[in-house]
Amino acid sequence: MIHPWVKFLDPNSRLRDLYGKFPERSEVQLQSLCLRPAGPTILMRLDLPVFPEKVPAAWALAGCDTVQVTLEFLAADEVRVSLPQLPRQVEISGYHLGEQLAAFRVSGQDLDVRFRAFGRLRAGHVSAYRRQIPGDAEEGRRHYFLGAVDSKLYQTVPDPWNEAFHGKL
Repeated sequence: MIHPWVKFLDPNSRLRDLYGKFPERSEVQLQSLCLRPAGPTILMRLDLPVFPEKVPAAWALAGCDTVQVTLEFLAADEVRVSLPQLPRQVEISGYHLGEQLAAFRVSGQDLDVRFRAFGRLRAGHVSAYRRQIPGDAEEGRRHYFLGAVDSKLYQTVPDPWNEAFHGKL
């Protein structure tokens, strides 16, 4: 049975605390995709389709309307990628291949990513920002990070070559 990505999210995720109950939608705005040989791991930075009702005070004061998160897919193998320019509206879904393993698919217009990975997703670098114009470039946009370390180090999403941010959760 195919499930939306939220069904694979680690039960201890801070993202779960923020949302409580997730919407059963699997569509997201994919901002970046990073294939890491360590693990091997796939990191996907994405905008969630629904903004939570209860948010940190800083997010409310800043008028944020979009939550962004990085998902980590561990022990990825059999990766097949057909990737256009990002950002791109995609659907992320998967199905269990056993107790620990799952098959995932990320699909959208001109995009198809398929792989197997550990069946429990970690989420990190959770932030919120105010979307200016749909499809507008993200560079330099102020982000309000949920994590204490991220909020002290970053006010925007760092450049893709920043290993401290993009290389791990």
